[in-house]
Amino acid sequence: MKRLLSLLATGFLATTQVAMANETELGDSVVRPAAASPFAPSIRVAFSPGEAEAEVFDLVRKANKSIRILTTSLVNRDLADELLLAKSRGVDVRVLFSGASKDQKSFVIAFLKNGGVFAAYATTRQTLNSNFIVTDEANTITGSVDYASTSFRRNHETIMIVKNYPDAAFKLISAWDALAAEAEEFAPVRQKQGAPG
Repeated sequence: MKRLLSLLATGFLATTQVAMANETELGDSVVRPAAASPFAPSIRVAFSPGEAEAEVFDLVRKANKSIRILTTSLVNRDLADELLLAKSRGVDVRVLFSGASKDQKSFVIAFLKNGGVFAAYATTRQTLNSNFIVTDEANTITGSVDYASTSFRRNHETIMIVKNYPDAAFKLISAWDALAAEAEEFAPVRQKQGAPG
């Protein structure tokens, strides 16, 4: 028992010393380190199956001004609905798809366009494998996830979430704008009832 009490006392003293080391005394007052600002840049990594899907939806739902997406798929009913909800609250939503497998994406593009969202095929000489989302010109998500339901729930995928870092956002927006300048309008198709995915 004495040994246990001694260990507990030692641990308490160590914790107290660490806490005191993080404080600065100025006269009779103690200055503690400021809490991290919610506007400070942050970087996180998430995986799917797992947190990646929630991170993407959270970013889209919190967008206030703009959403730019470049994707190889986005065959995802729930995410398509979220993009239309963002559009309805005044967010400028724009989506570029890779030109591969157009028949698999035509319905999602029609669904988005019918809701007032800019949606088109990016045309490049190279194979387009990029997937990223930029919101409010400051927050980005990029990685292997292509925002399709299978990518979130069946595949092993990785994303990086970078918030409050306009420099990174600017580079991705510049790449998006360059692709959008030569984007190909999709051929209208008869839309199936309901959203895609």
